[in-house]
Amino acid sequence: MCIRDSYTCGPPNNFYYYSDQYFELYNSSDDTLYLDGIQFCRMGSTGLNNVTYIFQFPGKPVVGREYPIYPKQFVVCARTAYNHRKYVFNNRTSVNLSKADWEFVNENDPTDYDNPDVPNIGNILDGFYHDFSVNLIGDVVLIADGSDENYLDGIDINSVIDCVEYSSSPTHIKEVEEEVDYGYTGVGMMTYCGKSIERKKPGFDTNNSTIDFEIISSPTVGYQHGE
Repeated sequence: MCIRDSYTCGPPNNFYYYSDQYFELYNSSDDTLYLDGIQFCRMGSTGLNNVTYIFQFPGKPVVGREYPIYPKQFVVCARTAYNHRKYVFNNRTSVNLSKADWEFVNENDPTDYDNPDVPNIGNILDGFYHDFSVNLIGDVVLIADGSDENYLDGIDINSVIDCVEYSSSPTHIKEVEEEVDYGYTGVGMMTYCGKSIERKKPGFDTNNSTIDFEIISSPTVGYQHGE
């Protein structure tokens, strides 16, 4: 399982709208895998020792079998499962996420929109009151199997499933350990450009985002560009 698509920069607009961020998971194997208990993390600048956001799929980590991801299946995880074209309506690069597979929801935030038709990936960090979001043009996103229950001291490297580091800067200094992502992607991407970071092929994963990803002109929700 890997992070296939990362749409973070926001669509072209003049009112700083980026609530249409989403991430997409992909099962490149021939076996059914399971999302139960998987942790979705935004990492800080000191690598695996610094978890700044952590949301978790329902179910029991590692052994749970309630939430399958089938072979060659795309799974869309939306910051907000809403039709964002209603806000950025003259822009083909804005996205309709109202039928996303999952939605990040923080129950500590009463203003966080919750689509009742989309299951939730919930915040598990005590005292945290924000929706899941990342920096528009530079950050680290990681998924872990949930076996490391003491996430406050960082994420156990043995629990990491996939990690993507991105930055618009060609002189960016890497933040996460090379063992989980040897490089980084996103060089040259601008804020509010409507572009997306996507794997060159759905299951192409060398653990080096510099090689694995490319910037495409617009996000592809639920499918691979060029196919």
